[in-house]
Amino acid sequence: MEHWYKEKHTDGTEFSIKVERHLCSVNTKVQQIDIIDSSDFGRVLIIDGQLMHAEKDEFIYHEMITHVPMAVHPNAENILVIGAGDGGVVRGDVRSMQSGLCRMDYIRAEAQIMPGDEIVTTAQGSLFPPGVLIGWVTEVYPNPDGLTKYAVITPAAKLAQLETVLVVTKVYGDEDG
Repeated sequence: MEHWYKEKHTDGTEFSIKVERHLCSVNTKVQQIDIIDSSDFGRVLIIDGQLMHAEKDEFIYHEMITHVPMAVHPNAENILVIGAGDGGVVRGDVRSMQSGLCRMDYIRAEAQIMPGDEIVTTAQGSLFPPGVLIGWVTEVYPNPDGLTKYAVITPAAKLAQLETVLVVTKVYGDEDG
């Protein structure tokens, strides 16, 4: 029997995701938390019946609310996040950033990733082309949930020295682009 997560927006609009597996359902003092697995969106976090984010497109929300302030103050050390009920924004490790490292989060526990592995863009979010070198895995740690792990990444670029970044995704006149 098929199971669908449905979220009604208006009388004429409803958003649905086919549930492959219901991973978790927790009722806390303040909210109902559900995590589902879907083939099209990956793991999906639902709080109080409302979709908070999905693996496939969570970057849209989280990058927009973090990149703007971080661009204005690139050496932030003390950060206060107000709102962001899913906590996804608070996954950066300020100590790692200060030492020039990055953190890659929400890696499935069964993923085969080890120190020395090369990390490149996948083009999954359609923002960057595939194969752009991000850096190399330095360390890998399990997350307390047992479902995911995170990796510390040594970036390929010297981030503290960057002034301008230009990503060319299409060259006019190039038949393949």
